[in-house]
Amino acid sequence: MQNKKRRVVLQPVESKVGTTGKKHHPKVLLQRKNEKYLDLNKCCTSAEIRYVHSNYSFQGLLEEEIERAISTQEYWVRSPKATWIQEIIQLLDKNSRKQLGKLQVDMETCGAGNPEDKWNWYTKFATKVLDLWFESDPSVSKVVELCEKFGHTELASGYVLNGFFVDNLALKKEMSVSDVHACVEKIVSEKCVSVYRVDDENNTFVQHDETQVQVDGLLEKLQQQLSTGRGSWGSLNTTWNYYEYPYSDERELMDDYMYALEKGCEELDTVHVNKILYLIWKLADYCTPYHQDVHVEPHFTCYNQVSGVSTFHFLPLLAGLYANYVGRVKGPDSLQALMDEFGQRKIGQCCTIGPKEMLLILPFGSHGVFVPSTRTNQFLPSFETSVIRAAEILINPVMESIHESFKNPKWYDVLQWTDEELSEQSDLLLTFKQEQQQVCKNMGLDTKKWLWLTQRLFEETLGGGGSSAPFRALAKDEQNKQQHKV
Repeated sequence: MQNKKRRVVLQPVESKVGTTGKKHHPKVLLQRKNEKYLDLNKCCTSAEIRYVHSNYSFQGLLEEEIERAISTQEYWVRSPKATWIQEIIQLLDKNSRKQLGKLQVDMETCGAGNPEDKWNWYTKFATKVLDLWFESDPSVSKVVELCEKFGHTELASGYVLNGFFVDNLALKKEMSVSDVHACVEKIVSEKCVSVYRVDDENNTFVQHDETQVQVDGLLEKLQQQLSTGRGSWGSLNTTWNYYEYPYSDERELMDDYMYALEKGCEELDTVHVNKILYLIWKLADYCTPYHQDVHVEPHFTCYNQVSGVSTFHFLPLLAGLYANYVGRVKGPDSLQALMDEFGQRKIGQCCTIGPKEMLLILPFGSHGVFVPSTRTNQFLPSFETSVIRAAEILINPVMESIHESFKNPKWYDVLQWTDEELSEQSDLLLTFKQEQQQVCKNMGLDTKKWLWLTQRLFEETLGGGGSSAPFRALAKDEQNKQQHKV
């Protein structure tokens, strides 16, 4: 059914958090040791607001952004076959391309069968392309030039949502670490919960490995962390799976949100709500560096800040991914210099949201998320934890287009080989063939026995995790040749 075009009002929004009547973005921690902070007032403008007053107007906003997503997907989808990634591949040197060649072999032999696994391989490959290019140390001007070429500077990264739709959907509930622990106990079916910690002493863009914390001991650990005066802890993967488990009165914090968003999207056949709902909880000074959400296929994310505050810094896609690299690898000083230059170029938008406020994150941009401390931002209201409910709304047409490409038997073939590379591969194959012919001669093997041994060795080497499809195809081809000879 075709829906009429809905009117959605677009306006700039000033920070609602604090007591000042003007835009006031916080300082966020980059390094505690030398007290280095990123002052977002100096490097970005305020984000935009979209007024949505009903399910009908929310659907209209989604329809508008879905049209944009479909028409521009070649320039933002994290796929190695997307035009923007292919163009960056052309900028890489020979050594970098060799690394990609090895990764393509891994894709070909990985045995991935379902779309989710193939998508993970695609995002891994495309991310490797970007990292290799960032390692070549491109200038900021070159990064901005490509942002403009790919249209990233024209694509919003997210909006603040306001209106009756938000009033009816969003929740405000001040939550202590005790409240968070009680909520986690109801949500987590296992005995452990995933927790991350950033290296706040040296570089908040560096994240320590994920830690599994016993739920029974979680409250004590959080209280100990707060007693040190240092937060820097957060959980990004506390989830409830509505595909497997039903609604329950015990999880009203999650159930109400999931139900309302499903109702808000039910008339659109171009989207569907991912039934894995996130409860994201963090302590002050936690940082999630600039990123594009690619853990599942392209989607919108609806954030409702329930407790505390979160600061979102939106950047054009390539600019944000580059900022992530600079922050992680080069450190706080280089990141600050980069943000100063972005600020001079008027690149980036920012918003700080508090309880009962909402954001819509768009798939074609990047964003960093910070939990600012009241210690260095006295205009912020006091809080113990930052708690967000997050739901993902997948974009069906874009997802279907990606899945269609996975049906190609050679879905893994993503590199456009140069003549020199093809020649090298041909030489390697010839040498391998000659060596194997000698092996067959020495061991008295016919072709079938050689194929059988090679396949067994392949499976043994990969511990059964690879695919024998290349060998089955080779065996069938050899059989056809033999039949043709007869």
